Amino acid sequence: MDFPIWRRFRHICDEGCLIDDQTAVYAKRAPRGVHVLRICSKCMIALAQSLAFLRLHFIDPSTLFFSRQDNFLYREEKGPRHQEKFLYSRAMQHLIEARQRLAGMKESVQQREAIIYERVRGRPDALEPVFRDLLRPADVLINPENPRPWDIDVHNKQFYERVVRRGLAGVADGYVLAEWDTQQLDELAFRVYDSGIDQRLTGDRLLKLRLAGHHLRSRFDRDKSFEVGKKHYDLPPLLWDKMLGDGWVYSGGYWKEATTLEEAQKAKMERLAQKLALEPGMRVLDVGGGAGALAAYLAREYGVSVVNIGISEEQIAEANRICAGLAVQNRLQDYKTLADEPYDRIVSVGMLEHVGEDPKEYKNFMAIMAKHLKPHGLLVLQTIATQDKTETTSSEWIAEHIFPHSRIPRIIEITEAVGNDLILEHAENLGAHYDKTLMAWHQNFTNAWGELQHLFEPNPEEFRRKWELYLLGSAGKFRARKLQLLQLVFSKEGLPGGYDFLG
Repeated sequence: MDFPIWRRFRHICDEGCLIDDQTAVYAKRAPRGVHVLRICSKCMIALAQSLAFLRLHFIDPSTLFFSRQDNFLYREEKGPRHQEKFLYSRAMQHLIEARQRLAGMKESVQQREAIIYERVRGRPDALEPVFRDLLRPADVLINPENPRPWDIDVHNKQFYERVVRRGLAGVADGYVLAEWDTQQLDELAFRVYDSGIDQRLTGDRLLKLRLAGHHLRSRFDRDKSFEVGKKHYDLPPLLWDKMLGDGWVYSGGYWKEATTLEEAQKAKMERLAQKLALEPGMRVLDVGGGAGALAAYLAREYGVSVVNIGISEEQIAEANRICAGLAVQNRLQDYKTLADEPYDRIVSVGMLEHVGEDPKEYKNFMAIMAKHLKPHGLLVLQTIATQDKTETTSSEWIAEHIFPHSRIPRIIEITEAVGNDLILEHAENLGAHYDKTLMAWHQNFTNAWGELQHLFEPNPEEFRRKWELYLLGSAGKFRARKLQLLQLVFSKEGLPGGYDFLG
């Protein structure tokens, strides 16, 4: 068949559905004597009206027939006309065989990886040069004579095998176990992420890393939502007092004019309040509001009533203390169990990262928010997000040891989760501000460690290193702009005349 001739029929349909280069390659590789082309009914009618044109190009129209069931056009070059089902099965058999060949190639690659791994397993000295080469783009050295603050000092060479088995999670495990050290962990993390080494650690065949996105294995349920509250947010209150300060504000601050952590957090809350466009008497829902600092601020400064829901008993207890005497109701409650109550405004800070390990949960979350928002009401959502396709696997260790069942959403996943009822009115990226917030938290944590370490017996040093890695590693990732902090404003069914935030 002369494929350029078939391409001329593309102009029959406004959508150009008849054939493209990819389809031509597929048809050319179909079983001998059978050509399969994707075509819509509109083009099929036009094609039937062009029999004279077909004959001019030595194409016998009697060899063409159309299957309405699967919307395919079939042509047999020789022999009697075959049944549509038979011709279709021959074409599908060709595709099945191609997939089998591809699977065989993948299996062959995996076998070669296994052979390489077996050759270096148990020989840390053989792995060390590999890691030296791997870190060269980041200008990071291993055990140099004159170390710089971001260079690595490996104490136990078994660390290399740990990374081979676990990838970035193995790097983190090795640090917690004191198998390696560095003087400036945040700068090391920045250099690793900024140079793209993290992506090699996610997929480098030589290292045979197994970072298999555990967050996609199961859907999030109500019991799991409270697990992160018990394992993380219900840690001893003294930790939050010392690390976060008064109010336990556990999200990125706004540092444009701030010089202290307290000023940055107050500026962040004021920015959120301005984006909510509050009026006295409005009813506000704070989803995942933690210890209630934002709820208290909105009620006190703007004269609104607030319902603050969270999944941590310690945080809700602190919220009741902070919000005493204010028009704030604090509830130990998952957002999925909200009663059918309408709100003028909804705000959610740092919550989307915890709604589940399955990206489909983002859509469920947004649908529930839209359900509880009054017409023309506003939803302000602050969340960590990423554009990096590998980020959801490189955060495996955080989900395993710091925030159970958490997952950093990709920006495209957030936009795809928004239903027809919500309209994006405003977006802002404050990712660079989170770097400063994390560094301030780490400084507070370090200064207070002498008072805190008895709370984490029998292994306080292991907790310290784990927490240090979490804070400084995250700071380096924000600094490299691999993570973003988004503030998104949505309206229910749109605001008449549009949304205006002067900021």
